[in-house]
Amino acid sequence: MTLSDLAQPGILEPIPAQGRYLTCQLRVGAEPHTVLRRLAAQADGLSTVVGLGASLVRELGASVPGLKSFCGIEGARTKLPATPTDLLIWLRGTDRGELLIRSRHIET
Repeated sequence: MTLSDLAQPGILEPIPAQGRYLTCQLRVGAEPHTVLRRLAAQADGLSTVVGLGASLVRELGASVPGLKSFCGIEGARTKLPATPTDLLIWLRGTDRGELLIRSRHIET
């Protein structure tokens, strides 16, 4: 399996007409493997793109070279605060209603 086989094509596709972002924080004592297995069945990498945060990767006992938590950028004209998340899900599509329904399926 090559690196391109693992890549999510939605990351480099043109910006879709509609999008919805879901952010998730790991609960203390939660079992992330179960949630990620369920999510993997729904994420195709094109219409549903998934990103793992550094803290979740550590919790899974894994490592990704170069992955680190965003610390914010000081001194910029616009303040860019750090808003780390454990899991980011980007739903891509053309219909806002359909994206809402898909997000509800993921959240349950």
